[in-house]
Amino acid sequence: ARYTTPMEKEYVRMVLDNGYEMKDLNLVYNQTGFMRPHVNLDNGARGDTYNSYLKPIQGRSNLWIKKHSRATKIMTENGKVTGVTFVRYGREQSVKISKEVMVSAGTVNSAKLLMLSGIGPE
Repeated sequence: ARYTTPMEKEYVRMVLDNGYEMKDLNLVYNQTGFMRPHVNLDNGARGDTYNSYLKPIQGRSNLWIKKHSRATKIMTENGKVTGVTFVRYGREQSVKISKEVMVSAGTVNSAKLLMLSGIGPE
């Protein structure tokens, strides 16, 4: 069953009582409206990115995590990603990759990083 809270139930009731409809705004072109809040859950509690996704796999040999770092460019060659340039403690560093890069810099900064790297619309 889908997890709900008393606050969510009240929110949905207010939307419907005022004549609006609930939508899945991820599936419709017109994104004006209301939808149920989405949350990440880990064993019934609100989960954060680190505990839900990164902590369980941090020992993998193919995963490299650097805290206190800010990616500044995704390096490409012939349309293929070859590495990442980042700043850590004021020092610029680069790392080459052999398979893939996961971009996780937030809504605005992920798009900014891709565009500064020449990936996406011009």
